[in-house]
Amino acid sequence: MNADHATYCAFQESVRVAQEEAVRRSRATSSALAIPAPPGLAYLPFQKAGIAYALDRPATLLADEMGLGKTIQALGLLNADPSLQRVLVVCPATLLANWRREAEKWLVRTPKIHVCDLDNTPPEDASLVIVAYSRLRGPVLDILMKLPWDLLIADEAHYAKNPDALRTRALLGARGQPGLAQRARRLLFLTGTPMLNRPSELVTLLRALDPVAFVRSRIPVNPTALQQLARRTVMVRRLKSDVLPELPPKRRSIVVLEKSLAETAVSEERRVLLRHAEEIRARRQACQASVGSDAAYNEAVRRLREARFCAQGEIFRARHRVALAKLPAVIDHASAILDEGVRKLVIWAHHRDVLDSIAAQYGTRAVLLTGDTPIMERDAIVARFQTDPECHVFVGSLRAAGQGITLTAAAHAVFAELDWTPAIMTQAEDRCHRIGQRESLLVQHLALRPVVDFLPRPGGGLKISALRA
Repeated sequence: MNADHATYCAFQESVRVAQEEAVRRSRATSSALAIPAPPGLAYLPFQKAGIAYALDRPATLLADEMGLGKTIQALGLLNADPSLQRVLVVCPATLLANWRREAEKWLVRTPKIHVCDLDNTPPEDASLVIVAYSRLRGPVLDILMKLPWDLLIADEAHYAKNPDALRTRALLGARGQPGLAQRARRLLFLTGTPMLNRPSELVTLLRALDPVAFVRSRIPVNPTALQQLARRTVMVRRLKSDVLPELPPKRRSIVVLEKSLAETAVSEERRVLLRHAEEIRARRQACQASVGSDAAYNEAVRRLREARFCAQGEIFRARHRVALAKLPAVIDHASAILDEGVRKLVIWAHHRDVLDSIAAQYGTRAVLLTGDTPIMERDAIVARFQTDPECHVFVGSLRAAGQGITLTAAAHAVFAELDWTPAIMTQAEDRCHRIGQRESLLVQHLALRPVVDFLPRPGGGLKISALRA
């Protein structure tokens, strides 16, 4: 019995040591591993550590903070493992050209690359296929599902956070139906924001990467415990402060504009918000009061959903009017920055007419990138801003231009409008605050008085926020 107990204790100790080592490796900032790279290119020490981590696992979540070169690490894995001959990359449509460019730059072998930029189906002899999440349907998906893949790379993997979404089911499978993940012998998911809003969004990815460790009954409720379990099994995550202490700090400030600049629009927005807040509160109470009667409860729930839907539409329209009303103040502020000698300025906004107006103000001194910008023109737009001394302003859509590009020529960024999800704005900031940035980045959020306002609560209802769009 004593011998059995000693054996058990030794086993437990070996498990503990192995888990601690796995967590340490998930934070590693250097590796002695020799990884092939094209002439003139080299991996940073922490990038080599990330490649080494993924090399030892059949499935990896590379969750480094934005701007640390996850694409380079993914391509480094291909260079480190010559057996990865057929590779599928799934990414947002806006990153298709970026993936092709980086693959051509970093891969030591010359693959046959095919980009599914429309509904064109990939040839069976393509060794590197790059496809957008939006194309995971119809004939394209049928062809991809028929082919065996040595590696599936899912970039911006948080796009697949909702298990019921069609793109998630195509990528990960659902309800007994296989997805592309089941057609690959190795998985590599990339995201700088694994949890945009709540820990449950990470679970969908973790279950696909390690279904044994992340069975439903074992998922920790505590975010810290969930992160530790992820680090012990599939996730490597390093922050800029961990791996690039020399990277200049990011500074944020709120520039409060006077409400009088948009008095009518702001007052109307507030009336809309308060009216719908009261309506939703009343209908939620009606749901609680009708418990006990299925028919009454179902009707109350229907009315609550209807109220939320109506509120969302009206709030979006009200916020649009506010954005237009404060546009002159935004332009004045940006012009003042340029007048002070700032050479490169990035301005972020959401609504297309707001973006167009800002860009028009600066004429040939500005470039504009929105969701309507052809994908193949994005690189030239970014390159002009980065290299042309006569181009001083980059005007970009938060959603369409907030990922996959580099704007390190700028050390000053202004948010003319805000996004509902803070992580989206962080992604946009990190177009400037990333490898190659040598100055301290100043980020300014332009807000109208009063700075206390109502914003939607995830899952419905309203909450108080400290910042107005």
